[in-house]
Amino acid sequence: MPISDEFINTLSQLITELYDQLLVKNVPEHAFYFGYLDRETKFGLNENGYRVSYLAIIRQIFALPEIGEKWSYDGLKELGHKLLLQLAEHKSKTIEPPSFEIITKEWLAQIDVKFLKHVCYLPIAGLSVESPIEIGNVKFLPLDIDLPELKEELTSLQLKELNSFRNSLSSSSVIGEWRRAAEIHRQQTHTALNILRYISSLVYHDQPTKHIYVAGRDPSRVSYTITVDEEGKIGQVGASEFTPAPLQVDAEFMKFANFYGFEYILSIISSTSPTKIEESFLTAIQWYGEATQELIPLISFVKYYVAIEAALKKENERAKAVLPKRISVLLEPWTKNRQRELEKDLGDMIDERNAVLHSGNPRHSNPEYLAWSGQVIARQVLHQLRIKIQDGAFQTKDDVIHWVENQYSKYLI
Repeated sequence: MPISDEFINTLSQLITELYDQLLVKNVPEHAFYFGYLDRETKFGLNENGYRVSYLAIIRQIFALPEIGEKWSYDGLKELGHKLLLQLAEHKSKTIEPPSFEIITKEWLAQIDVKFLKHVCYLPIAGLSVESPIEIGNVKFLPLDIDLPELKEELTSLQLKELNSFRNSLSSSSVIGEWRRAAEIHRQQTHTALNILRYISSLVYHDQPTKHIYVAGRDPSRVSYTITVDEEGKIGQVGASEFTPAPLQVDAEFMKFANFYGFEYILSIISSTSPTKIEESFLTAIQWYGEATQELIPLISFVKYYVAIEAALKKENERAKAVLPKRISVLLEPWTKNRQRELEKDLGDMIDERNAVLHSGNPRHSNPEYLAWSGQVIARQVLHQLRIKIQDGAFQTKDDVIHWVENQYSKYLI
């Protein structure tokens, strides 16, 4: 990590100011930061010392190139605390200030380190895999796969609550501080799960949505309502929030998944130079995947809508002016009456989206209908868009626009 002399001088000045603000022994109860050198000796910072001096140092470190790729926020805060400990210990023993340049360089040496590669594992709820499957940098593993290095950890922490019918493990290799490696793996896993959520909604389009979560973050699958009548009689009704059946990735599923473009999506992820429209397509899949897991219908509807905009709308365009025609021609390219009817319905959907965003409530439709219709339209849009992209028809959103106008003028006027 390249660190300039100018950066070192700036950081050294900030550490000098921090040292001047540091309180040792006589620390007021309202101090913003507390620590202990030993059982009896406190140190701390007042509001100015914490907000101005200490946080300025942390912000300066986060401004370093690639620091966020290697270090977690908690890891850097821990190093910040060690710096405060070092300064407080010196200040408690002598009135002579230390060499701040030396302290700065030594502290930076603890940050600018070469991290080892971590192999990260994360239990997944609602996903069962017959054999290992790779999505980008993440590999999903059967729960019963032989992992000697994890045997004791999984036995003591997780295995009692997991089984191979509804659970699996995600795995990836990440270079960085161990907490940051875990954060990156979790982010990569979430991205990969959204792709599986999208594909499974195509494969099982006529079934309840599959819900797949990082284990520990999945909501309860069943809710209960207790009723008490005027005579004191108690009733209890259970309601399933969503299907408890997990997504099972096996040879049969993969056959249908590849029909719906799974292999092609994997090729885009691994590509070093995806086209602009492929990047938009992948972004849309992320929003779509998020929408499938959302249990609040209005929020689910908004996320499905964002997926549509991410796929088809350019940044400065007005949605209602372009999307109804663009989507309706893409989905109904040959039949004028059906295209016109769908175009009108899509205009109404955008009005509902605007009402939800601006007032918090839909205009006419109920939330459950909006979520359902949003999923149907978004799923069809992404599926048809993928077919066109894969056939080489679209490289950019401008290509989509030109194709729509040409198709409309030739067959739908």
